[in-house]
Amino acid sequence: MARSPFRVHPAVSYARSILDRLGQTTLHDLDGWLEILRGSPVARADAKTQAAWLKSKHGLGGTTARTLASYASGTEPERFDAEAYLAKAQELVEAMFAKKVALLPIYRAVVDVALSLGDDVGLSPAKTIVPIYREHVFGQIKPSTKTRLDLGLALKGAEEPPERIPPTGGLEKGDRITHRIPLHSADEVDGEVGCWLGVAYELDVSQVS
Repeated sequence: MARSPFRVHPAVSYARSILDRLGQTTLHDLDGWLEILRGSPVARADAKTQAAWLKSKHGLGGTTARTLASYASGTEPERFDAEAYLAKAQELVEAMFAKKVALLPIYRAVVDVALSLGDDVGLSPAKTIVPIYREHVFGQIKPSTKTRLDLGLALKGAEEPPERIPPTGGLEKGDRITHRIPLHSADEVDGEVGCWLGVAYELDVSQVS
């Protein structure tokens, strides 16, 4: 059986850590905050309203308030649970390409090349992009338009790529993704694309996220 291409997005662990540490970083643990929300004036409000109330009434930081309110809503369990995220991963990809079906052959070609680089490669889909991980993000798949898929690459420290692979401006901004390859057909996922994806893969072990 072929291995799953998906791995848990780091944001899931980050969000879970915020919830698990509430008892240390705030006056209440997770159960305590959920009880407070259930008895609050915003108990039936949406997550955005609850987050604003937690900030104004209880002085929680923005990230903590938003994470807690989102968890309390129960609408996106995949944001906080590894198993739920992995179960949702393929759905995220399908939703991303629902109106850009013509790009799916390009996506699959890129994924095949990425996974061939090593057993330590995994995909962690979000709503609009599919990051490619080793230790850190070394590539990023983005269906930018209905006719173009962009393959972003983390090439800090590499020799200057050819004109086909322009910079994103990420190097100057300190982003992981520094270059991109615009792709309009699966045939364009050629040896040169595979080579530079491999360069990004090899650079990853010495890069810092």
